[in-house]
Amino acid sequence: MGNRKKQLFRSVDNLTLPDGTRRIANRQYRTNETIPSTAFVRWPNGKPCIAVNMYLMDNAHRWTGHTAVSYAAELTELLRYCETTERRFSDLDDSDIFALSTALTSEKLPNDPSRRRRNDNRVRALLGRSLAFLSWYQDNLHTGVTPIVGEKRDAAAICCEKKVNSRTGESYWKHRYMPTSVSTDPKLPVALSVIEDIESSIEQLADPKNQPEAARRHFQSCAETQEHRMNYLYERRRIMIWLLKRTGLRPGEMVSLSLKANSVPFKTHALVIPTLKRRRIEPPPRKFGLLPKDETKLFRYITARNAWFDFVSNLDRDLERSDSLFLSVAPGRLGYAIAKTAIEKDFRTLCIHAGYRDQEACVSMFRHRFITYEVMAHLKVWETRKGAVTTLEDYRSILERVRIKTGHASVDSLWHYVDLARGMESLWDEADGFANRIHAADHFLSEIRSLRQSVRSDRENSADFGEFIDNAVTTLSSIIGDARKSS
Repeated sequence: MGNRKKQLFRSVDNLTLPDGTRRIANRQYRTNETIPSTAFVRWPNGKPCIAVNMYLMDNAHRWTGHTAVSYAAELTELLRYCETTERRFSDLDDSDIFALSTALTSEKLPNDPSRRRRNDNRVRALLGRSLAFLSWYQDNLHTGVTPIVGEKRDAAAICCEKKVNSRTGESYWKHRYMPTSVSTDPKLPVALSVIEDIESSIEQLADPKNQPEAARRHFQSCAETQEHRMNYLYERRRIMIWLLKRTGLRPGEMVSLSLKANSVPFKTHALVIPTLKRRRIEPPPRKFGLLPKDETKLFRYITARNAWFDFVSNLDRDLERSDSLFLSVAPGRLGYAIAKTAIEKDFRTLCIHAGYRDQEACVSMFRHRFITYEVMAHLKVWETRKGAVTTLEDYRSILERVRIKTGHASVDSLWHYVDLARGMESLWDEADGFANRIHAADHFLSEIRSLRQSVRSDRENSADFGEFIDNAVTTLSSIIGDARKSS
């Protein structure tokens, strides 16, 4: 399988299909069905894949949200394999599942050959979707004598084991050539020292001399564009990390934030976050309350965001005004709404610069940190006001308040955070007063860093004042670092 792949599907919204006809008084009436969301899939050679499109349309009425689009994406790997090997769906057998599993497991990232494109759980999901489709194909389009998919007693070409999802009650196929599932137990919350190092990377990368050579080369002919780009990228990175710490939102929710819904934080006193993972076409919003200092941070970013858009819109007259709160700084995409993959790539850039791997710093670990702190705080408030938490109903009541902030569909997904919070309780009790003082110093340091960046971007300011701010940042960072070590 090649590293550069052409997308084989496109989403289709509000597709109207004939549903049936009936005759009344010698007149024939036709009824239609509208499918809110589905997908149109092609083979790699460009021809429509009729079987997959029929599968999607046949099931779209019972799927929710953009499920059909997700399943279309998962089936494209099966289509690539079949075209490459010149195998028809009816011809597939166990050896093909082995070959497909091996190819999916061994494929590497195009820009990093040392890392796999997908983990074992993702491979299992792709193979599982392929088997589900082949089972549908067998029931609806297969004309051969030998079953394509079945259990051992069925003498099928692809011998599987039928399983039942204990949570949903739905059945699915398991094949012996699927890789072993990876534990999905939550990672530990990201360490405060890691967050500090990532924030330091933001400061260091704000210096043009520390930019990647490719970026410097691309913008070397236009110093003004590079200056505006660097100023906005600095603010975008700061608000990205702040949002992860302060709200625990998902990357997909971050890039879906609306400028219109969040443009006046001083009036709404809340951040409006679209809640993903609800399988709805329009993600339901949730409001996250903001403190005055939070509102100031958000307003500062929005000001920088609008300044960046105004600048690039003068360079590209065809650029349409976007409602996205986050904008791109990539060559050829200046000022466009940023993609989820781009925000994740930028986060990885900061982590790598800070010297951390996925196991030590990832977006989900920020979310775990936020949720753990929220559970801990709610437990403390409850115990202060009502005494010990002793019943399941008490815990559910606490977790329900946390669920509203995190956007989980059910409190059942939050129980393990109670264990995390309880396990860290003694450490946090001893550190509460110290942590409050350190957080206040962190906030002050953040404001000084913002002032330093403003000085850097204003060439009319004196060099002496800029040097003074640099020295102040260095001194305060050293003081905070020494205080942490002494604790």
